[in-house]
Amino acid sequence: MVTPVSFFTRAAKVWDVAVIGDGSKVIESAYKKGLKDNKNIFSRDFYTNFWQTTKTAGKELEAYKAAEVAKHGSTLKVLGNNFRNIPTQFKHGWGVGERYARIHGKNALFSKMRGALKFGGKTLGRVAGPALLLAFEVPNIFRATKDEGIATGLIETGKAAAKLGGFTAGAAIGQALIPIPFVGGLIGGAIGDLLVSAVVGKSYTAKKEARQAEIA
Repeated sequence: MVTPVSFFTRAAKVWDVAVIGDGSKVIESAYKKGLKDNKNIFSRDFYTNFWQTTKTAGKELEAYKAAEVAKHGSTLKVLGNNFRNIPTQFKHGWGVGERYARIHGKNALFSKMRGALKFGGKTLGRVAGPALLLAFEVPNIFRATKDEGIATGLIETGKAAAKLGGFTAGAAIGQALIPIPFVGGLIGGAIGDLLVSAVVGKSYTAKKEARQAEIA
């Protein structure tokens, strides 16, 4: 039986490869397969199927991390390999586009750029969103720690981690439901971030600015 505690404990163990690495591709793939025949979010069957798919995605992500760690030796090396793989994916996509243009007589430059975007862009997109979100969260964590101490800083770090996880999961689900490059991911990620933000509450910086506005 999956309890809230066990769910979040297991999620925390794969957080790194899902958010910092490219484990989100495993989540996206699971939702694409699980929701392939039922994407009507207004139907009752959708939510039953969604929960089953969520459990499947979690298990596949755990298996993916275990296999990658066994292959590379440590989680840190897995994450490093994922980042090094981004230029490789762009190069691979460029070559695929070149071959496509040669075989089908299409515009070479356009085909190369399209191929690079398809392979490298998708890989880069998986880490770009969380990276941008993290860039906004780091100053907030620093400010909270400086003003209120390490305890408040740790609380804000936990909030940031939850938001990053929500963004990543939402982006993967959104891309599965809306198969338009970047669009589905951005919409899903934004929704995931909003949902988690509603649960964990406002950041320290937002609360401080609100207090200052009231005083002013």
